[in-house]
Amino acid sequence: MTRSATPFSLTILSTLFLCSNGLLIAGLQAQETASEPKPKTWYEKMQMSGDFRLRQENYFKEDEPTRHRERFRMRLNLAIPVTDEINFGTRLSSGDPGNPGSTNQPMGELFVRKTINIDRAFLTYKPKAISYLTLGGGKFGYPLTRTQMIWDDDINWEGTYQVVSFDNNGPASLKLTVVQSLLNEVKKSDDAWLFAHAAQADFDLGRHSMSLALTNYTFRNPDQIAVGSAAKNLNTHNANLLRRNEDGAVVGFVSDFNLIDVIASITFNTGNSDYPVRILGDWVKNTRAVTENDTGIWISSQYGRASTPGTFSVAYTFAKIEQDAVLSNFSYSDMPGGSNLNLHKAKLSIAIKKGLKFDVESFISKAILSDAPDQERWLKRIDAAVLLSW
Repeated sequence: MTRSATPFSLTILSTLFLCSNGLLIAGLQAQETASEPKPKTWYEKMQMSGDFRLRQENYFKEDEPTRHRERFRMRLNLAIPVTDEINFGTRLSSGDPGNPGSTNQPMGELFVRKTINIDRAFLTYKPKAISYLTLGGGKFGYPLTRTQMIWDDDINWEGTYQVVSFDNNGPASLKLTVVQSLLNEVKKSDDAWLFAHAAQADFDLGRHSMSLALTNYTFRNPDQIAVGSAAKNLNTHNANLLRRNEDGAVVGFVSDFNLIDVIASITFNTGNSDYPVRILGDWVKNTRAVTENDTGIWISSQYGRASTPGTFSVAYTFAKIEQDAVLSNFSYSDMPGGSNLNLHKAKLSIAIKKGLKFDVESFISKAILSDAPDQERWLKRIDAAVLLSW
């Protein structure tokens, strides 16, 4: 009996030992598996953002009634990394669908409903095998440096673009951009196009930085823009010289448009990351203008970022844009006419809380050329806005 009990006990002990070891190993494997993060799917990587701006605008001009206007802007962004190389982005916005230069929506229109538009819808492809190359297409934001002297912030091009970037983490980098943007496709005539070719060099200057950008904008068959604007199919301002037929109907522009744009900017590190100083100068010339009014300048300076709660920024811009220096339908929508004007603009921004800002902006503008220069008066405008972003 004794000799038979010993192997039986050993069998039980060995069985319990093996079971406990198995449970321990299984537990460790489960713990190891639980500690390893599961790779996220594309829909788990989606990023959403947006902003809402509420603005009061006041217009003052001598011998004219004072105007008070209230407008809002709403934008919703969605970014989806479909793969490690392909990204999709889209944005919905408020605004008049016939005006590509503004996402502002007027209030005080007898309570009518407001429109929501597809503001952006685009794909980008950045192949890992060619890390310096980016390809994009659809309706997209600007892939190059520009100011609102030529392009309003709210305009999004349509077509394709290619970017080649050279950056070896050194003191200088270079970016080359080519854009093919379809302006207007028609059935029985030549289409209207925009072709842009840009080169930009960025430099680290110790604590400071500098950027130089050169862009050539070529417009093909831009007369369709003038005709569309006159017919109200394109609801934007225009100050360029127009051609008309015998019946007085607009048939095109007096000038063609090929714009050479040079932008130089420098950012000074003041020792406080919330308060850098940035100075920018932009010069443009329309090489295909038929008049001498073919040049524009845009000079701006800014102190601060107004990004961290409790901080602020102040900015000033001066612009002198001759009549045919730019294609005025697409320039800064808050400038009367878009060209043929002198402009002074000042802005104060205060970051109240995270995602909440308060802006005050003033504009003083006057036409360079006028049919009645003795009667031309400065237009004064003051905006106050609350901006919520997330």
